[in-house]
Amino acid sequence: MATAVTDRTDTYCVIGAGSSGLTAAKNLREFGFAVDVYEREDDVGGNWNIAAENSRVYASTHLISSKPFTEYPDFPMPDHFPDYPHHAQIHEYFRAYMRHFGLDDVIQFSTEVTSCEPVDGGRFWDVTVRPAGKPKSKNERKEQTYRYAGLVIANGHNWFPKIPDYPGEFTGEVMHSAAYKDAAVLRDKRVLVVGAGNTGCDIAVESAQNAKSTMHSTRRGYWYSPKYSYGKPSDQVYDLMLSLKLPKPVLQSVMERTLKMALGDITRVGLRAPDHHILETHPIVNSQLVYYVGHGEIAPKPDIERLDGDGVIFTDGTREPVDLIVWCTGYLVNFPFIDHQHLNWDGDHPKLFKNVFHPTYDNLFVIGLIQPDSGQFKLVHWQSVAVAQFLQAQRRTPAAADALRRYRDDHFSEPLSGGVHYKESTRHYFEISHYAYLEGIEELLQTMDAAEADAVPTKVMEPLRWAFPSVPIELEVVTREADQPVAERPPLLFVHGIEHGAWCWRNWMEAAAERGWTSHAVSLRGHAGSGGREDFRKWLLRDYEHDVMQTIASLPEPPVLIGHSMGGLVVQRVLARYAARAGVLVASVPPRHGLDVMAEILKRHPQDALKPMMGGWLPPRREYLFTEDTAEEIVRLTEAACDPESWKVQLELIAPRAARPSKAPVLVLGAEKDGLIAPATVCRTAKFYGTKAHIYRGMGHDMMLDTHWRAPLDLTLDWLEKTLSV
Repeated sequence: MATAVTDRTDTYCVIGAGSSGLTAAKNLREFGFAVDVYEREDDVGGNWNIAAENSRVYASTHLISSKPFTEYPDFPMPDHFPDYPHHAQIHEYFRAYMRHFGLDDVIQFSTEVTSCEPVDGGRFWDVTVRPAGKPKSKNERKEQTYRYAGLVIANGHNWFPKIPDYPGEFTGEVMHSAAYKDAAVLRDKRVLVVGAGNTGCDIAVESAQNAKSTMHSTRRGYWYSPKYSYGKPSDQVYDLMLSLKLPKPVLQSVMERTLKMALGDITRVGLRAPDHHILETHPIVNSQLVYYVGHGEIAPKPDIERLDGDGVIFTDGTREPVDLIVWCTGYLVNFPFIDHQHLNWDGDHPKLFKNVFHPTYDNLFVIGLIQPDSGQFKLVHWQSVAVAQFLQAQRRTPAAADALRRYRDDHFSEPLSGGVHYKESTRHYFEISHYAYLEGIEELLQTMDAAEADAVPTKVMEPLRWAFPSVPIELEVVTREADQPVAERPPLLFVHGIEHGAWCWRNWMEAAAERGWTSHAVSLRGHAGSGGREDFRKWLLRDYEHDVMQTIASLPEPPVLIGHSMGGLVVQRVLARYAARAGVLVASVPPRHGLDVMAEILKRHPQDALKPMMGGWLPPRREYLFTEDTAEEIVRLTEAACDPESWKVQLELIAPRAARPSKAPVLVLGAEKDGLIAPATVCRTAKFYGTKAHIYRGMGHDMMLDTHWRAPLDLTLDWLEKTLSV
């Protein structure tokens, strides 16, 4: 009897809740699509969930790419994580991501996908699922089929072991690195590690620390990159080089010379010289392999010629006795739930545009089918954004969808290597240059943007942010819980203006709590109770943006962002990259430049305009911040509480800059007697965000400290209650 099909044609199916599936689900929802996520395990994390059956991490696994190149761009890893976090930290990061974006509501854990078939000419997809694991009864194993609008495959590709086939027989122990979890299996054995990928090098090092003896067999010589160069994570130095747009041969020459300076001649300790230029094989990032080879704890060996009973014969004719062989020979791509014909299979792997888009199905995508020379999570985020934007274009702007189809067809076979010729290997089927790949995704997104009226081109590339990440700082975050919490209300996050701190929001936070809102206020680095005061002169706006993003990521759900003055500009920058519930700009620095602000300062105190240019800061004068009828005590306390401000930030506030639209609805407030942000400037800001400014008569710049501070707050809360209820 045929299985009944449940109609879910208003929903998209995502397979997998690892790094790719989570961001696919989050971005599809952000673009307005309903999703169902199926995860075979009982927890998120995919490969990074060490308890999962198909997890390939082991007890000592850390990232080999540093945080800025790995984290999702709209959900940073916590500042207290090290440069190269441990797998347990990454697993918790995924759990935090799931909780923050409410994805636990759409994930069906312990559910296995058994088949995916197109129906109605590919208009829909029938997905059959069943409970994962060994069934306790016949009914528990019962399959169910659902019909979906589309399918996003995100189950990963580093899980199906590739086992080499050498002639001869071996009578000792054999295991693939897929089954390796800790060094206990290595102790007191003569170990042969086969394969020079990052896992092979890791296990060879652990074997050197635990085994009776260790040999490491590789087919060729490789470039071994340490995790740190010039006192920074190596990938940050590498990306800085990439951003210079050097010709590939020049870039490779510079990188090779840098490695030779750091490591010397590796052939001197017994390692073979590379038979290729750097970047032509997947990067090996390991600071300890050369060290242990140099100490005689790892014996480099060539490829295996044949297995020989209790030993191995190598291609150089030598024979060595071996107790345990560990195959670190990688993985083969495998999608057991969908027929190869549906993924445009070419030989032994699928052929997709950008390794994401199918050449004919407009509702079938694969996320995460890449092997980058950098971190993965940032890349799969942007893959997912491209998919979501394409699906949205099919609904709302057919011309934009057609633009992507033409772009796909014209660039379908375009290499993803950034001009590098990779060595022939199955591991390089999905190898990409992360920098060139992200540039390509940005171009793809902008191609769709160009077909939409008034669309601002999507910005993906942020080379300076990646190569020069913000220094971690201990931040002061003040919290006021709601007196009587109201369900479904997001938290409020207040961001102060120039020279202020979290303290300036006290009135608003207390009143918001009375109306059922929980709120938080962050003191940006160098201000009030936050760290970084001694270095305040060197901070930039992107450092303040980093502080806000760190605070957001610590909250249980997306907040409403409320920014005052300089903090308003910081909030605008965050709203361009993060889908907050809403944004409120209070007497905010405008989006495109602050020349109007400079004009107001020149009109009142011309000498003050020169102070930032000379390393000083704007004095917190009454005529800038308050009206004449503001109580003297308020003025005095405010002036006493203000901190010096970074002169670099002050110049950034004035300088012209690219402005980007908000992902959330925006309310814009201003004050009639503002000594820094004139009402006309506030109105231009409101126009940019497609809304109307609310100008309060008789109030000054520090609206939250003004005698009449309650009026703008009440309007804000009324607006939020109405806007968020829609």
